[in-house]
Amino acid sequence: MKIKAVQRGTIILYSLSVLWWLAIFARGVKETTENYLFNIPMAVIPILAGVYTLFVFFKHKESYTRYLRLAIIFCSLALVSWGFGNIVYLYFNFHLNNPIPYKQFPDIFYAAGSTLWIAGLFFLVSSTGHKKMLYYLGRRAIIFCLVLLCFAETTYIFLADKIEWTNLTKDYYFGAFYTVLDLVVFFQLCALLYLILMRRELRGMQKTLFIFLGFCFNYVADVAYIIFAKEFFVASWIDFVFFTGAFFQGLGLLALLEMKSKKEQL
Repeated sequence: MKIKAVQRGTIILYSLSVLWWLAIFARGVKETTENYLFNIPMAVIPILAGVYTLFVFFKHKESYTRYLRLAIIFCSLALVSWGFGNIVYLYFNFHLNNPIPYKQFPDIFYAAGSTLWIAGLFFLVSSTGHKKMLYYLGRRAIIFCLVLLCFAETTYIFLADKIEWTNLTKDYYFGAFYTVLDLVVFFQLCALLYLILMRRELRGMQKTLFIFLGFCFNYVADVAYIIFAKEFFVASWIDFVFFTGAFFQGLGLLALLEMKSKKEQL
């Protein structure tokens, strides 16, 4: 199957999902089977994009440079992880009768997805040939994320009995954690776009913009969740923004596969 065909299929599936979401939004339903089932396209699109990218990559991996190989692997795994998070979310909805399993097992996959994106973009920046920028961004991003993760886990686990953790407080706490991870990715993408502009690689710019746009949606959704935590439900407008972000990330990842010739790469 050609990459263009998969991209068109992804766009068609996303378009059908938009119609489904509009029907849910128009009816104003919450915590229904229709809402919960919306996790299916939210899982299918990122998993489809990630798995297909890995499939094509391993068939033609010799056509890519070393750093672009690592970037494609980590970014693909990031999308797959986020998709599996939605599958687990769906399991919590139906089998455990938990309408919003936030701060639970699905978050392991979401947090892993963000971390894998950071690693993937670390190598994508290196594929531009700017090693100094790579080391500067990479070391600081990795150290920052490790410190943030340790601080978050320490605060939540060891100080939980000393802090009055209401559900809303937890929502704000974890929402802020995801938002900071998004900012790390956002600044990585800004650096990548800047380096591409310096080299005047317009093809690379077009492909990277999809991923950049996806993370803009992702960042907006994380911030919106913090602000509107009380109003969140499955298949809400916040979920739709998350879904749209994953869609653009998938398109961007599929577009990177088209750069098989090493002369065309970033």
